[in-house]
Amino acid sequence: MKAYYQGADSVVIGLVLVNSGPAWQATAIMATVAYNPQEVTPWSGTLNQKPINNHYFAQFKWTSLSNPWTETNGVNPDLITYTEIAPTNKYYQIKQGETIELCRMVFHNTGNPNNQKTNFSYYGNITGSGVTGYKKKNDAQQYAFTSVKGLKDIWTPVELVSFQARVLPSGVRLSWETSFESKSLGFRLQRRSAERWDDITWIHSPSEDGSKTYVYDDVTVASGTWYQYRLVQVDIDGRTEIFEGPTVYYQSKAAELAASVYPNPVVNRGNLEISVPADGALAVTVYDQLGRMVQRFSDDHVSKGIKVYRLEKFRPGMYMVGITHKDGKARFMFVQQ
Repeated sequence: MKAYYQGADSVVIGLVLVNSGPAWQATAIMATVAYNPQEVTPWSGTLNQKPINNHYFAQFKWTSLSNPWTETNGVNPDLITYTEIAPTNKYYQIKQGETIELCRMVFHNTGNPNNQKTNFSYYGNITGSGVTGYKKKNDAQQYAFTSVKGLKDIWTPVELVSFQARVLPSGVRLSWETSFESKSLGFRLQRRSAERWDDITWIHSPSEDGSKTYVYDDVTVASGTWYQYRLVQVDIDGRTEIFEGPTVYYQSKAAELAASVYPNPVVNRGNLEISVPADGALAVTVYDQLGRMVQRFSDDHVSKGIKVYRLEKFRPGMYMVGITHKDGKARFMFVQQ
């Protein structure tokens, strides 16, 4: 199996299980990948990205014991291990013919010159073209999973650093930044206010590769509406990748207040940005899911325009913001990761 690198880009590999045999009950699944630390390293960069993402069995409340990496003092190879374990007395029925992408692993190119190849290989017992392993805990024998395909290459021509939305009196300003682009055709900016995603604009990537900053003002929003945004990145070969973006609540200047928290979801400490329609006193209260006040701001006089408050780092969950101004009140919610 090969993974291809170009410039400073990363590579994402999907760990795929294909069951061509009879159905069986899985209570735990583990897979380990060996890599050359002189050529690649597990990702630890922007967007709070983790080396191992998209754990398939998380949706069934399995416990992840994935180990980002096991260092061996730079000796080839180092290891990265995916592991998920079912709750006590629970299992997942893997059907005949079922295909599961167990997880995705993200690596950063650390040493290869452009266009060179890096080998990825299984770590463990190899039988023919497959990998052996235990179907159940304490099994007396191993089974040859000859149809396990292990890795597949996923090319990612864009590394996204940030994607934010700011509520303005005239609309919503979207901005995003990339730390690296290669062979990117452009972005479809999409918006959702109900169940359907709609394209609102297409923005071409500049012809030269490298880092980029993009800004777009969405002035077609309706007052009193929640909007969610996302980017669909398209490369020159037509392949796409989706980047989920912020959710904002918009109210026009004439309709009391407009406010948002960015980034949303909040990873560490967020910023509460309020578009104040007129001079006057302003009070802001943040509540947790149980209705308890966790933070409060109060100003006797705030000038018309943009006012920004720095939020505390809250525990993960959903939070509500209540804003009171002489021209009215506003409420909205945000997510703390």
